[in-house]
Amino acid sequence: MFSLKQGDELVFQIQNNNPKPEQQTIQQDLVMNQAASPQGGNKRLREMALSIGEDVKDDERNKKIMHREIERQRRQEMGQLHGSLRSLLPLEFIKGKRSISDHMQQAVNYINHLQRSIRELNIKRDKLNKIPNYTSTVMSQGSGSSNFCELSNDNNINVTVAPCFCGVEIIITSGLMEKQFPLSKVMEVLIQEGQFNVSSSASTRVNERLLHTIRAEAIDPMSINMSELQQKLYDAVCG
Repeated sequence: MFSLKQGDELVFQIQNNNPKPEQQTIQQDLVMNQAASPQGGNKRLREMALSIGEDVKDDERNKKIMHREIERQRRQEMGQLHGSLRSLLPLEFIKGKRSISDHMQQAVNYINHLQRSIRELNIKRDKLNKIPNYTSTVMSQGSGSSNFCELSNDNNINVTVAPCFCGVEIIITSGLMEKQFPLSKVMEVLIQEGQFNVSSSASTRVNERLLHTIRAEAIDPMSINMSELQQKLYDAVCG
């Protein structure tokens, strides 16, 4: 470069273009870093890809474990439900049947059997309701022929049998005494008849007397002989 100084002397200055040693070292480091950076970037990319691959494998493994656990719980619940269903079926419906599908089919058959039984009972009920004054007639007959047992001068027992919905109603009245008759005798008579199923039993005190009311369902209400049943109950209670 040219420069003018005092005295108008033309001075030539030669500019030193050679970098200092420190600058030269920095430039070399930059060049080396630029040269090495592609390999370092590829390495990081490979590491990231491997990490992502491991995460994907872990997710798939967790999904499989969760699926197996859900399936195990489902099978366990199905086994419990099958056991409950099997316990509700009568022995004659599952005898010789081992598979779940057989038990399911027998459950359907049992439900159909119960529905048929309900329809038959409804038909019997309707037939009884169509008989004019059936209940009142039998009640009056029972009152006229009701057996009366004098246990002592102050205590007595009266037995009355009358039809009720799908069965019979047994009314036994007794005096307040120290020694009461056991109701188990009444139950024994009903069991021996072979067609009664006791649905309710209640005892109460009315006008210084004990009133026992027993209701029993009957397999065939039309075949019940009220007078004969009343006599058997009387013999069991007063005998």
